Amino acid sequence: MIGRALALLALVLAAMLPWNAAEAHPLAPAVLELRAVDAMHHDVRWQRSLLQASNARPEPVLPAGCEAPGPARSQLMEAQRALELRWQVRCAAPLVGQELGVRGLANNGINALVVIRDLEGRTTQALLDAESPTMVVPAAPSVWAVMAQYGGLGFTHLVFGPDHLAFVVGLFFLVNGFAFGLRPLLIMTAAFTVGHSVTLALSVLGIVRLSPALAEAGIALSIVWVGWRVLQQRGQSSATGTRGQRAAVATFAFGLLHGLGFAGALRALGLPETAMIPALAAFNIGIELGQLAAIGMLALVLHALPRALFLDQRRPVTVAAAYLVGSLGAFWSMDRLLQLVPGVPLIG
Repeated sequence: MIGRALALLALVLAAMLPWNAAEAHPLAPAVLELRAVDAMHHDVRWQRSLLQASNARPEPVLPAGCEAPGPARSQLMEAQRALELRWQVRCAAPLVGQELGVRGLANNGINALVVIRDLEGRTTQALLDAESPTMVVPAAPSVWAVMAQYGGLGFTHLVFGPDHLAFVVGLFFLVNGFAFGLRPLLIMTAAFTVGHSVTLALSVLGIVRLSPALAEAGIALSIVWVGWRVLQQRGQSSATGTRGQRAAVATFAFGLLHGLGFAGALRALGLPETAMIPALAAFNIGIELGQLAAIGMLALVLHALPRALFLDQRRPVTVAAAYLVGSLGAFWSMDRLLQLVPGVPLIG
């Protein structure tokens, strides 16, 4: 009975992670940028990940009246593991009101960022995905549309980012979830929220900068820590008192590291110049909604199990979760620490 319950929990937790969990992050988004040179000509920049299979690579789709008089210039971007192409197009009509997009987004589940800069310096920015691979260029960007797009991006980054999700799952078990009330859980998640919100804002605004490789290694180590702390809770009813306070402080500190990871994803997309603060706020709100969705889903799963497995200190379930989370964190830690080789700058 207990063995079947543990197997069920492991399958459920594994199902909450993307199938490419070994990478611990989805592929970087594609970027399509058009910058007006004059009334008829636009410089085009197209960037896509090199990690995509040859039969799943996205391609830009420009308006029918836009033609390229010459070949594109290519540049390999090893640090970003991306390929960048640049060329110029001549368009028979203004872009406003015309449709453009990116073909092939459904093949790899990534987003595509479209940035359009007109002659007056105004920027229109949109996020395309498999469900909405095209857009009609608006006369002026909508702040509400930008917030909806970036809020959705924050939600999916938490839910489909297995390292962040593993940390949240570990926090749930660290405070014994709903079996002992919501207060310890809310305190711990609030500490994580405050931590990542601070560094997310400071990093995106350029006030704090840290090597992405170092930040990702720290995130992986935080997952090992939370799995170890769950095992240390053996025999304790909840993460309260002095131990709970120390755990909340450590959670806040690791939240600072996760915020740098969120910021790396957001910098890869860029923030719209005309709605930078609303987009940043919406992205952060999306992260919180994703965190609450993950906690709610896990709570429903636990309540579907036999009560003896999660009310009597929930030992079988808790131990299984701790080892699963800790093992994932250990794997990611070794993988990311090996990338911190001499000669790679840690700051900048």
